[in-house]
Amino acid sequence: SKYIGALFNNRNQLGDYGRAFLALALHERADKRAAQVASEIERAAKGGGSAESFWGSTEATALSVKALARITPQSETLPRAARWLVGHRRFGYYWLSTRETAFAVFALIDYLKVSHELDADYSLEVYVNGEQVLQKQVSAADASSGQTFKFERKGADVGASNDVRVVKHGHGTLYLATTLINYTNDEQVAEQGVPQLKLHR
Repeated sequence: SKYIGALFNNRNQLGDYGRAFLALALHERADKRAAQVASEIERAAKGGGSAESFWGSTEATALSVKALARITPQSETLPRAARWLVGHRRFGYYWLSTRETAFAVFALIDYLKVSHELDADYSLEVYVNGEQVLQKQVSAADASSGQTFKFERKGADVGASNDVRVVKHGHGTLYLATTLINYTNDEQVAEQGVPQLKLHR
């Protein structure tokens, strides 16, 4: 107890990783100071007014997500940080290492418990250069399936700049990861992200 008190008093010297652990330790002891540290975690988040928030590294972000999910589940920073974690997988499937993957999954489990994101009920539409290529109803049964949709464009159908628009109506959160695969002279090149696509949600 005295060690946690000493850490709390010197928390300004802690990094993002240590601050999240301190918040979790205080919360486990039902210490009201956990809310104060959670508030400081929120203020330390990077990303500004963007749709995503993060803290230094994948592991620090994961621990911060876990702390906020347990202490202040109503936090506006929490879903933005979860979105950052989900979006920073390699090729949309896994994180940089097994350690990072374990931290991220460990945190996202807590986030899903408080966000109720698996109770999805929404319609999804995808447009490529103005043409609708997908229309689907997503239910709770689909929410955790990580579905993959493939769209093919050949020759003149592919411009120097292409526009992908994703439209969602209804309850639930949509996480989107994209991979562009180019075939040239029988060679296949896969690239993370959409280097020649303009993506809208």
